[in-house]
Amino acid sequence: MLGSTGVVMAQGVTTSAVTGVVTGEQGQPASGVQIIVTNTATGATSGVISRTDGRYLLPGLQPGGPYRIEARGIGYATEAREGVMLALGQTARFDFALATAAVAIAGIDVTAERDAVISRGRTGTGAVVGQRTIERSPTITRDFTDFVRLTPQISTNTPGTSAAGRNNRYNTVRIDGAVNDDLFGLAASGTPGGGAGARPITLEAIQEFQVVLAPFDVRLGGFTGAGINAVTRSGTNDFRATASYFMRNENFVGNYVDFTGNESPSIADFGQSDLAFSAGGPIVRDRVHFFVAGEASRRSAPIGTVLGVNTNVTTESVAAVRDILVNQYGYDPGEMGAINLERESNNLFGRLDFNITPDHRLTLRHNFVDAFDDNLSRGASSYGFGRAGYVFNSTTNSTVAQLNSSLGRGFFNELRAGFTTVRDNRETGQDFPRVTIVTAQGTINAGPDNFSGRNALDQDVLEITNDLSFAVGNHNLTFGTSNQFFRFSNLFIRNPFGNYRFENIDDFRNGVASQFENSVLLPGGAERTEFPARSLSFYAQDRWDVTRNLLLTAGLRYDLSQLPQRPAYNEQVFNEFGRRTDDVPTSGGLLNPRVGFNWDVTGDQVTQVRGGVGTFSGRTPFVWISNAYGNTGLDFSRFSCNVRFGDVPPTFVADPANQPTACAEGGFTPPSEINTVDPDFRFPQVFRTSLAVDRRLPLGLIGTLEGLYTQAIHDVLYQNLMITGPTGATVEGRPQYSRRSVPGISDVIDITNTDQGWSYNLTAQVQRPFRDDWEFNAAYTFSQARDVIPGGSSQAISNWRFNITPDDPNNPPLARSRFEVPHRVLLSGSYRAAISERFPTDLSLVYIGESGQPFSYTYNGDVGGDGSFGNNLIYVPRDASEIRFRQETVSGNEVTPAQSWESFNSFIESVPCLREARGTVIQKGACREPWYNRIDVRVAQNLRTLGNQNAQVTLDILNFANLLNSDWGRRDFVSNESDSPLVLASRSQPDAQGRHEYRAFTGRNVYSIADLTSRYQIQLGVRYSF
Repeated sequence: MLGSTGVVMAQGVTTSAVTGVVTGEQGQPASGVQIIVTNTATGATSGVISRTDGRYLLPGLQPGGPYRIEARGIGYATEAREGVMLALGQTARFDFALATAAVAIAGIDVTAERDAVISRGRTGTGAVVGQRTIERSPTITRDFTDFVRLTPQISTNTPGTSAAGRNNRYNTVRIDGAVNDDLFGLAASGTPGGGAGARPITLEAIQEFQVVLAPFDVRLGGFTGAGINAVTRSGTNDFRATASYFMRNENFVGNYVDFTGNESPSIADFGQSDLAFSAGGPIVRDRVHFFVAGEASRRSAPIGTVLGVNTNVTTESVAAVRDILVNQYGYDPGEMGAINLERESNNLFGRLDFNITPDHRLTLRHNFVDAFDDNLSRGASSYGFGRAGYVFNSTTNSTVAQLNSSLGRGFFNELRAGFTTVRDNRETGQDFPRVTIVTAQGTINAGPDNFSGRNALDQDVLEITNDLSFAVGNHNLTFGTSNQFFRFSNLFIRNPFGNYRFENIDDFRNGVASQFENSVLLPGGAERTEFPARSLSFYAQDRWDVTRNLLLTAGLRYDLSQLPQRPAYNEQVFNEFGRRTDDVPTSGGLLNPRVGFNWDVTGDQVTQVRGGVGTFSGRTPFVWISNAYGNTGLDFSRFSCNVRFGDVPPTFVADPANQPTACAEGGFTPPSEINTVDPDFRFPQVFRTSLAVDRRLPLGLIGTLEGLYTQAIHDVLYQNLMITGPTGATVEGRPQYSRRSVPGISDVIDITNTDQGWSYNLTAQVQRPFRDDWEFNAAYTFSQARDVIPGGSSQAISNWRFNITPDDPNNPPLARSRFEVPHRVLLSGSYRAAISERFPTDLSLVYIGESGQPFSYTYNGDVGGDGSFGNNLIYVPRDASEIRFRQETVSGNEVTPAQSWESFNSFIESVPCLREARGTVIQKGACREPWYNRIDVRVAQNLRTLGNQNAQVTLDILNFANLLNSDWGRRDFVSNESDSPLVLASRSQPDAQGRHEYRAFTGRNVYSIADLTSRYQIQLGVRYSF
């Protein structure tokens, strides 16, 4: 007889499992009982025999269902459980108490109602987002990664998606267990094709996904932020199909009230449409099934700047420049008038499932994404022709094969192989030099964008994973390996066809430039940065059923990262700094032990205590590593000629393949930026521990109190080897630093490690799974996070130069992280109003309220002596004697130093974080943006038509509060989490008291408005299912 069930959220990366104990009437273990598990939707059948202690484990099951679980034994009455649904990564526990065949079974208790929260074996912090939630939650992006915001410890309002206060670049995204990251680390979305605005996979293909932050299962790795793992849908024995269409335009977008109390201008015209479909069914009933899904997304928006309407540059000037380009230089610069910017994405997904035998199941799937996005910048005083921008193209192909096998005698194997290619490039049309022509009203730009003429990235990833599991007594053992082989080829040349500036149209006609820049490939240099990388992981784990209500999981994972190819060797760098440019960590291993537990306190699944402790390691974005391969100083020479410095630029050459390689007279070769990697550098690694209590409450609610702590072991630190000091001088309350002078070298940026950095999250949550037509979830998370460097850029120099610090730029102190969200409130729920069975209405709501991001106040200028601007925190003066202002004319009015002080003092008093920091250098991240509230709503009206067919009309409304009132829903932010109210005056030198001189201050509003986020947005959709 079915005795009890439970759910363990710690099974396979792409699969589920069932486990339990079989006993006889007297409670004795029943061995040799056959457990048969049948997916009634696909006909797939698997089986296992209970061991001598009555225990059984059947892993490798496809998530979903419904399943029939049956226990058959000689001399026993057969018992079964129907309609079992298995979530991704969970192990459902079913204990069978079998009666003899001749004994009636009436009156034996059946305890079957269980869920994925109170679940034996659930240990770490994370969440599963099921298909019901995906289908019901409001979204207009139609990207499955949009739903990670439903995890209490994750914020999507920080830069990217931050998990537990960590950089979004430390997350990993997997689909069907195969890596689906933006491995190089350029796209803000963190997924392939993000630069073109593409979704990594159509939402129609996603069955469910899990978000894990501290999974103490050693099979899960490759991240120090969050792991996001989705599984795709499969066909069944019934043919099912859907067709959907979604659209929105400028009429579906609202306005907001700005800082002055005026309503914002309406958004420019645009059109967005998405056409999607899915179909699945049997090829051979019970044996072979197919599933396909696709999506075509189209967006068109006219560029907002219209020549002659809202430009300072005149139509006559632009026409004159076009005439010279076409008739004199033979180049078509593209449209000079109105232009639409297009964004298109096509996605096609296909999957085949083969139930080869009851012991072997094979899955093959392929995902194809092809996208492009037009990019062109036009402003009132800087006007570009139609070909002055670029088209970002991206194509991704990903194939995965997985074989799940039962090998007999309780041995199970899961083999997975995947191969992914990503091809990104910027298309600029006909090659031509970049030209900028100055007119009295502004500048005119023509020719390919100077960063895009030679810009492409190829990525190849081969992945092989194998997990073998078997049981010994009450121990379930797993041994496995997961290996990834990467190859990167990055092409990036600045000014590949030359870059000219002309002071008037006649100079352009005569080919007389005032400035010229070019990049020249050096002998033996390489255009492309190419290098391979390997990530090899080996692990072993024991899942030990200590008692019937205590589960212990212990495992060890070894992650080995390899860079088998060395960069080029620059002898000058070694002679000057003792650092070899070709010395990279060719091989570095990290041990990651983990222990997790789950204790069902009273043995009745009412209260459970769970948690664990362990270490986790993940990849550094490979763009950070590529800097060392591409910036050795041996590939390109970049030079500049400028008449302001007495140089004579060469005469304009229209042929992009024969650009001048030197100035006509004079010239300047900018020193090279060199990037190096500490040979002892280790990829990021953190220590994590979590502890939680879950308890069933009245009304079907489940309450959770959970704590998660993260401590950096190996985090990333950038240092500039050109910096020396401190010099002994003190300026604006801080020591001074200086720079070495090395011919031909501007900066030597070295990437190394720090063990500084921590975060913690405390979460209180109440949830009710969907039942009786409604569900509910409420969570509050309190967090703190500290780090040394945010790592917000793809360039090494930017990660060092823009890291805000109070003093030493090479040894920044531990400070508040820009990813910290102290307070986060999450409310979500859905309700089905079925006034008529044929016309049910689904209502869903998601509310997220968060503290604003921390930001800092810095100087606009180099106050620390390190040669960087904007990275020095300001000293907040107590009174006028501690600051100097220069007398200046601002907007026609003379502003005295006393007036500047009065304005600045009032500004300090109006900002609490500044007011509290008087007499000190303000701390990094001491100030915070305003709290932000957002309500998203979805309404779905269903209409049942013929048989099981269904028509649905949906309305997704983002920022619903703004729809109700234009005063609500506005988001204020500080650009780059930094504001610089004090601008260093030209040629300022510190006086005897260490005070610099600053330009006049007349007041400041530090906030900007997130334009689109502050408006309501509506998407209309229709779907037909049959």
